[in-house]
Order: sequence, then C-alpha cells, then structure tokens
Amino acid sequence: MNQKLKNGVRSAGAMVAFFAIGLALVLALGPVLQPKSNTAEAGMINASSNAFIGEAPDTIDAVFIGDSETYTSLSPMEMWKTHGLATYNCSTSGQTLPYCSTFLDRVLKTQHPKVVFLEANALFRRFSYEKVVARAVNDAFPALEHHDRWKQLTWEDFVIDSNHTWTDSLKGFKMRFVHKAPNQAKIAENEALHPLKTNIPARNLAILESMNERCKEHGAQLVVVATPSIINWNEERQATMEKVSAETGIPFLNMNDGEHKVDIDWNCESYDGGDHVNYAGALKVSEMMADVLVNQYGLQDHRGDAAYDSFANALPEYEALVEKKQPTALD
Repeated sequence: MNQKLKNGVRSAGAMVAFFAIGLALVLALGPVLQPKSNTAEAGMINASSNAFIGEAPDTIDAVFIGDSETYTSLSPMEMWKTHGLATYNCSTSGQTLPYCSTFLDRVLKTQHPKVVFLEANALFRRFSYEKVVARAVNDAFPALEHHDRWKQLTWEDFVIDSNHTWTDSLKGFKMRFVHKAPNQAKIAENEALHPLKTNIPARNLAILESMNERCKEHGAQLVVVATPSIINWNEERQATMEKVSAETGIPFLNMNDGEHKVDIDWNCESYDGGDHVNYAGALKVSEMMADVLVNQYGLQDHRGDAAYDSFANALPEYEALVEKKQPTALD
C-alpha cells in the first residue's frame, strides 16, 4: 500500500472515529439535556401544545394539529364543558408540516385518538428540504433540539428521570378577548401585494399522505379542517382542498363555507381584523366541531368517568380564566 493510500485510509478512519464519538455523545447527552418536567419553566419547547404527554394514556379521543388558526379557534375545554369530549389542541405558531408530522408521532406514542384534524393552512405553507432534515434529526436526537439547556444543567439532570406529568388547563387552546374589525381596503391591498398560495407542493402532499397512513395504522381517521378566516382562506384554496380530498380520500371539513360554515361576525369576533377568531368566535367554532365529533365520528361523553379527571379538574380553572378575560401567553 503506497503512502498516499495509507494516509487516505488513516484520514477516513479518523473521520469515522470522530463521527462515532460525536454520535455517542449525542446519544448519551439526550436523557441529560431533555427537560425533567414538561413545563415551560423546565425548558419544554411549546409546553402547552406538548402537554398531552402528561395526560393519562388513551384518554384523548381527538386531536387538532396546526398553526395559530387552530389554537385560537378550537377550545377542548369548551367541548368538554358542553359535550364531555376529550380532545387536545397540539398547535403552534406558523407550524409547518414537518412539525405537524412530529406532533402526530408524539401523540400516537401514548394515545389512540379516533380522529386527527390537520389545519388546511399548514398544507399551503412552504418549507425547505433542509427543514425536513432538521426536523428528522431533532426527532431522532432530542439532545440537539434541547442543546441550549446545557446552560441550565444541574446535578439533578444527571441523576433524575424525566417526570412529564404536567397538564395544561386549556388543553392547548389560546384565548384572546379583544376584538378588531377587518379593514377591507387593507386586506385587498395586502392580497394584491402578497397573494395567498393556492397550490399544495408535492413535498407537502407527501407528508400529508404519510400522516394519513400512520393514522390508519393506529385506527384513527385523518381529517383536514379549514377553520374560519377571511385573510388565510379563499375560493381557490377551497377548490384545491376539495380536489386533494377527492384524490386522497382524506375528508375535508370546511368551516368557511357550505354545510359546516361557522357564521362569524368578523366585526366583533376576530382579535386581529379577520385572520383569527377571538374567544367569542372560538365558542362558535368549537360548538360546530363538537357537533361533528359527536354526530359524524361517534365521540362519547366522558363526564363522570374518573379516567378523565384531568379534564374535569381543569374546568374550574378554565372557567376562571374566561371570567377574568385573561389572554393566554404564547409558549
């Protein structure tokens, strides 16, 4: 073997050893860097959206996955209060489909929901292949997602196991009580400058179909839902979703038009001029969703069942926050 080849072999060996050591460190540090509690104070990312991990296994019958359109529109505790439904809102601001997919996987580890709702707005949101890779790497190696926690580590992080038992009294819902009427001239101007994307990229469709397969494997029905918005929804998006629904067999629930339209008074039931509904609007959206869950998907009333005490115990706090008109802080 000539010297040049020997040097190449040594370099390759050194590189393999370097990556092997790095991988071993990442795997070893994973349990250390992960928050020991599932609260925001402990370092949990998007704590309220992830707080379903603190719920008892197999006590969530439906989940809502999406962006801010979803977490301001659908109140699980309102659906519990009126119908005894056990649901959870796993939505975050600007949530892209790779993160939606992550939430689905996390939910399916401990829960067997009958229905999984995916916000349609996320299907139209663009993201790079790099985002897909980064999300996959973070899912595989949690230490990377929580790498900033090294600044907060204490000796307890090395010896105490994780105890993810915190539950969110709003079950992922975010409340807003102010109201702001739409400015139609500004909406038209913004639409002219920044038209809504009305086609769904192939990579988005691939993730949608992957999520659908995983739902089927776990006995859940995936449904795409368009919650009410006059800024993030239009007839072109509706036509696109109807076509995708027909081609994939994934049901589409449209709350902007048709049989399940929710009649929002945009002058007083939006907090930002027509994009998101406020609490008053969310009551209407949640009532329509509860009706769909009961009459189309057969969800049961769990009030009085001790297995669902997390929901029963959260109701007084939810009602107190509503009475005080206390807006929800974002994670």
